Amino acid sequence: MKPTLDHPGDQVLSPTKLAHVVLRTNNFAAMRDFYKVFLGAHPAFEKDNLCFLRYDDEHHRIGLLGIPQIGAKNPATSGLEHISFTYNTVMELALAYLQRQKHSIEPYWCVNHGPTTSMYYRDPDGNNLETQVDNMDDEGARAFMESEAFQTNPFGVDFKMEDLVARLRAGESEESIKKMPESGPRGMDSVPLSTFFSQSFSTPVTRSLAVKDFLVDNDAGFQLLLDDKRQPSLLVSDKLHPPNRTASKYNVAHRVEIPHADTLQEFAVNGSAIPDVDFNIGESYAGTLSIDSNSTSEDALWFWFFPSENPAACEEVVIWLNGGPGPGPFLWQSGTYSPIKNPYSWVNLTNMVWVDQPVGTGFSPAKNGTPQSIKNEHDVAVDFMGFWKNFMETFDLVGRKVYITGESYAGQYIPYIAYNMLETNNTDYYNVSGIQINDPSINYDDTLIEAPAVWHLNDYENIFGLNQTFMTDINARAEKCGYFEFMENALTFPPLGPIPTAPNSSEPGCAVWDDIVAATVYINPCFNIYHLIDYCPYLWDQLGFPSLGWGPNDYFNRTDVQKAINAPPTDYTICGDSSLGLINPGDSSAPSALGPLPKVIERTNNVIIGHGWLDYLLLANGTLATIQNMTWNGKQGFQTRPSDEFFVPYHPGLAEILYEIDYQPIPATPATNVAGAGILGTTHTERGLTFVTVNHAGHEIPQYVPGASYRHLEFLLGRIPSLTTMGDFTTQSGNYTGTTPPSK
Repeated sequence: MKPTLDHPGDQVLSPTKLAHVVLRTNNFAAMRDFYKVFLGAHPAFEKDNLCFLRYDDEHHRIGLLGIPQIGAKNPATSGLEHISFTYNTVMELALAYLQRQKHSIEPYWCVNHGPTTSMYYRDPDGNNLETQVDNMDDEGARAFMESEAFQTNPFGVDFKMEDLVARLRAGESEESIKKMPESGPRGMDSVPLSTFFSQSFSTPVTRSLAVKDFLVDNDAGFQLLLDDKRQPSLLVSDKLHPPNRTASKYNVAHRVEIPHADTLQEFAVNGSAIPDVDFNIGESYAGTLSIDSNSTSEDALWFWFFPSENPAACEEVVIWLNGGPGPGPFLWQSGTYSPIKNPYSWVNLTNMVWVDQPVGTGFSPAKNGTPQSIKNEHDVAVDFMGFWKNFMETFDLVGRKVYITGESYAGQYIPYIAYNMLETNNTDYYNVSGIQINDPSINYDDTLIEAPAVWHLNDYENIFGLNQTFMTDINARAEKCGYFEFMENALTFPPLGPIPTAPNSSEPGCAVWDDIVAATVYINPCFNIYHLIDYCPYLWDQLGFPSLGWGPNDYFNRTDVQKAINAPPTDYTICGDSSLGLINPGDSSAPSALGPLPKVIERTNNVIIGHGWLDYLLLANGTLATIQNMTWNGKQGFQTRPSDEFFVPYHPGLAEILYEIDYQPIPATPATNVAGAGILGTTHTERGLTFVTVNHAGHEIPQYVPGASYRHLEFLLGRIPSLTTMGDFTTQSGNYTGTTPPSK
């Protein structure tokens, strides 16, 4: 009898279809980005920490609910085993595999179950996902599952996806590929989905990597181990990812947790107790570590380390050397009332450590005589490497990829440090995977400053505002000194051959840069060589540099600040000890572009040189001229002039600013997300070196154009394929797209 409302019967009516799956997560952004890529899906709705994704005629198939305060998924407890997605053909299954592979999303298990040919993946939270194609119709599948063969082996026969792709390319039929080879019995202990069940809770396992709950590895299953409190926790393998495989931003389930936190209290920083900062800056650790094996040495480097919450950061750490401000968790920019949270903090992307070096600079202490003994970059590198080994061991970061970043004179430090690290062939401590140097000191001043000085003046003539008499004279001097001829020859693509040395600025009339600066100061007393478009008045600056503005300028010299960040009592100066041997008598090492920089490019194939066009201390065309005279990976210089558009994603803060400008409400809402977006410069990549210019940046790119700096780091870490990529930030959330300017 047909059920009615009056007589519904006992048999429950079956649904017409499975509509969707909703997942809770404390890792919302990474999960959303993963499923967009994994399923080729797009948002049907997205707002705050809620997202519904669709990829077919259903209004949504996957829902994501972000709940930051919930705990991590624990695969050792009961719950959902996996979600499965079906393709129509083996060809579609293979194409999706190859497409995901381009995003470094790899299956951890490929198996012919009999009824299906399947691949299994894991999402950032560790949920198992199956993609499959049916090998049989429903009747055939039911019959197979009732057969003796299925009773003997209900799991199937593993295969390599590369072999399946090769068989398709060779023209083998899909019916042949779908046929499961004969096999003997197979039990659960051989199945990757359940490997964590086979580990004994009573067997101690050496923890090589401290994590929060668990990590996900593409090849190995979960393994149980006991933590320091004898409680079971999960570890995947000794390394986050197998060798020779590109790490994906989607593979790691949870961020690095600092090990032995109870023993690191001497370094712990109270994020809610930074003077004058009225918000919590997050978890961080600061202090000094020796530059050698003597832990009590007076020669040490001061650091400030911020572990990242980003699950993609578990296998890496990024060093920032001198220069700034910009990439940190909070900002106190010149002329602003108080510190603010930094929406473009690099800690959002990865684990960051700031280091004052060499010894004797910033907060880094030194015994009498040590700073004077540092004569060259080899000395700098040896000291830093000693410190770095101690740092990696202290925070249990051994084996991580290391990226080194900085600006200005870091262009000299970083290539030498990176090269010396690479020469050790010790990837436990010195696994240098890329460097980025902005507005770098990589050559002699005649090439970087004097030769391009008048060219730059002519390009920005309206900003300098110098009179025609001066302009005529300075151009005639540049012509006579040979600067124009040198620059035209140096900026030829491809180079015509080795470029002669830049003209000597000590020749009569050839010190043009000094004269340009002096003439500009007469017109604009607040002229800033670090940022061409600064005008009077001077803005108050907590560092007292480079501004001459009135007001407190000794923030880091305050006792309460030094105590809060575990800095030794220091008479702090922003540029360190003038007795440093590198300053007096001077650095005896060759400029890095004439020394180790080309070798670092060849060893890492991941070097970025960034430059702000509004920098008049070290000039962009001088840097490009230097690149054109370098030889790396078999050729001299760039073969093509940099001209690709450098894109930086848009953000909602721009809409808020447009609203305030149009409607001028009183009182106005303070704007804190003031990063520019869109096409912000040009970029070019050849043979492992990327050169990128930023239109509105001065000497410090993260300070002036933080969105551009953030994008650079995404590229350095491999999170985006190119600086020309038109897409969202990898950490972006909310119901908007980074590729379209927001409306007010």
